[in-house]
Amino acid sequence: MPKWFGAIPGIAFLLLMIYVIFTKDQSLLTKLTVLIVGEALLNGIWLEALEDRKKKASREIEKMKAKDLSRK
Repeated sequence: MPKWFGAIPGIAFLLLMIYVIFTKDQSLLTKLTVLIVGEALLNGIWLEALEDRKKKASREIEKMKAKDLSRK
């Protein structure tokens, strides 16, 4: 999957919250708090997954280099 694929839930949540801010009669502070906390969680999960993906690729490269060196 492409790297940007993880951004889709964050974008969908942002669009949903924009809709809620303009259509629901609740405290603006409450809505903004939910928006900020939700985006922080979703983006945190996404960034953590990107870091894990990068580490996994790095380990794979190291394994391939080790196999190449052991063959020589």
